[in-house]
Amino acid sequence: MRTGVDRLIGHDQPVGLALGGGLGLGYAVGRVGQLPGSEWTVPAELLAHAMTTVRLGARTRVSAGVIGGPTFDLRNGGDAMMHWELELRLERAVGRRGP
Repeated sequence: MRTGVDRLIGHDQPVGLALGGGLGLGYAVGRVGQLPGSEWTVPAELLAHAMTTVRLGARTRVSAGVIGGPTFDLRNGGDAMMHWELELRLERAVGRRGP
């Protein structure tokens, strides 16, 4: 589960930007070789977010961005590791526009 706030810059322009931050909390299951305690964990995240959006007409937008920050392993003493994701979106509005 994640939550956060973005500041939109130029969202009504052909090219826009979103900058923000947030928090995350989750439950993860996996196994990393013989690493002790790697069966399950509870990660907590501090996140920073940046995304650029380009309008491709009245109904279509393409966005690219990055999300990243430290993730803390709460089950195993709170050790921190860096986590990041690349984000690519294609959005297309459907239906009629206007009243």
